[in-house]
Amino acid sequence: MATYYDRIADVVETVVNAGKLLILLGGSQDIVYGQYKGYEKVSDQVEYVCIDSELDLEDSDFGIHNHSYNHKIFLHSPNYLTNFTSLGYQSYFVPLSDKKRLENLYFHGIRLGEIRQDLKETEPFLRNANMVSFDLSAVRGSDAPGTTHPSPAGFTTEEITQIARYTGLANRISSVSFTEVQPMKDNNGQTSLLTGIMMWYLIEGYYSRRVDEPVNLEKLTKYSVNLQGGIHEIVFYKNPMMERWWMEVPYADALSKKSGRSELIPCSESDYQKARADEIPDKWWLAHYKLK
Repeated sequence: MATYYDRIADVVETVVNAGKLLILLGGSQDIVYGQYKGYEKVSDQVEYVCIDSELDLEDSDFGIHNHSYNHKIFLHSPNYLTNFTSLGYQSYFVPLSDKKRLENLYFHGIRLGEIRQDLKETEPFLRNANMVSFDLSAVRGSDAPGTTHPSPAGFTTEEITQIARYTGLANRISSVSFTEVQPMKDNNGQTSLLTGIMMWYLIEGYYSRRVDEPVNLEKLTKYSVNLQGGIHEIVFYKNPMMERWWMEVPYADALSKKSGRSELIPCSESDYQKARADEIPDKWWLAHYKLK
């Protein structure tokens, strides 16, 4: 018998196969499990970004719910999750064991405080994503009071709408969910209005997409950075028209031979500046470990 999540998956599969952008609106965030399942017959490689104040990796004996769905996604078979990024998690809501689990899987977890230092740093994480989920509880309660877990801390309206626009601009994203809105708690419909504004920015970004994939290296500016120690060189590429950056990450065997296979992953100018200061960017390390 088809489950609730199977029905969501059927919709996702149909819309994504049609080459359209699917927006899932409302409900508990565990619908993301159905969103993920929808890619099972679409692609054998899925990158997933979650905007949330928590990591939702609870190992529950009570089925799938809004604090355990990511745990279910990580364990799903067949496994086609190639990368996961949590944007805006708040440390006091996240057990150390969950953070350690992300590290062990070489996934990205970016704290709200880190994002606040430069919001543009979220764009590279979204650029290669296929699916994105927004938990409206990640927005501070004064801006979004009508959520499942309102909090005095979180993204501002300006921050979350900019992230929604970056989401729309990302060429590979084919489904986006907005979850955890509670109309009964929503004074004057403020949270519903914010969700609508986020959708507007998402769609505005979608119609502003400029195709720069597959990446044509001949049209990019190449920067080679020499480092001390075992990693002798990191190669960066910049699209001068769109101000987008990539860096080359070699497979383990290629690194030892100093030649061979490599992957091009999205990055930012700050990653380039870190390399110039003889610091290997975290994005490079995490990607390299997964390319063994």
